[in-house]
Amino acid sequence: MIRFILTFLLLLSSDFALAHAGVQAGAPWVACELKKKSDSCEYRDHHLDVYRGTCQESGNKLLCVRNKPIIKNKDGDKVKGR
Repeated sequence: MIRFILTFLLLLSSDFALAHAGVQAGAPWVACELKKKSDSCEYRDHHLDVYRGTCQESGNKLLCVRNKPIIKNKDGDKVKGR
């Protein structure tokens, strides 16, 4: 039973990690550096897909929380060096 619970938790955590794969580590925070809470924001991932949302508080910092569909980069270009 313990093995089942541990396996379940491991699988659950891996889905969370995959959901955030591709977003550059600091991009959501950088997008809100010069903004106020609830201001609109956007950032791009390494595929140059656009994430749009609003700046929300997390701890003592603001980060861009996506609340609109991801705009996929149709050209398939990637950021240089990735």
